[in-house]
Amino acid sequence: MAHRPYTMRKRAAAAARTRQKLVEATFQLHTEQGIAATTMHQIAARADVSVGTAYHHFGGLDEVVQACGAYTQEHYRPPGPEAFDGETIFASRLRALARAYFAFFERLPVLEHVRRDVEKVPALGAFVAGEQAHRRHMVALALQDRAGDKSVVDLIALLFDLPMFTALTNLGHDTSAAADLAAELALSWISPHRQGDPEHPATQPLEDKP
Repeated sequence: MAHRPYTMRKRAAAAARTRQKLVEATFQLHTEQGIAATTMHQIAARADVSVGTAYHHFGGLDEVVQACGAYTQEHYRPPGPEAFDGETIFASRLRALARAYFAFFERLPVLEHVRRDVEKVPALGAFVAGEQAHRRHMVALALQDRAGDKSVVDLIALLFDLPMFTALTNLGHDTSAAADLAAELALSWISPHRQGDPEHPATQPLEDKP
């Protein structure tokens, strides 16, 4: 009976590979045609397994969407505090964050479909809410003690969001130039009446908090 644990490990490994194929197939289809338009039959065909096998691993589309969301978060992490490495000036921190987010949007075109389909696919709601909350948190980190009230953070988070990236790149700006424009809009909105002031926060260094 010594072979039984080995056989069980082989089966578990094969099942894990099949599940991974299904998740990767789902991610590809979501990127190509959107989340709401993707069916279990399409996922099974792309993964080269039977529909029954797909349902064996995932009870339905909501489960596979959640697994695909976890896959996306693992392989396409949004910007973190490292975006500010070496940046101590307020304006530079905002520009660095805008560039990090716009590069993130460029790497992950499926986000366009996620935003479009969120009302049709409730399982996407937690993913979208988590991404938005994380972006607001990152903006607050960029602003630090100059964050002001919540409305300031919320507005800058909107300027650094996917629709702004899409609008600016559709106008012909490359990703970095689009990010710099979004950052300039944020800076000009925060305190337009102090743009010529040498004490304007855009010129002031910040002490990074741990």
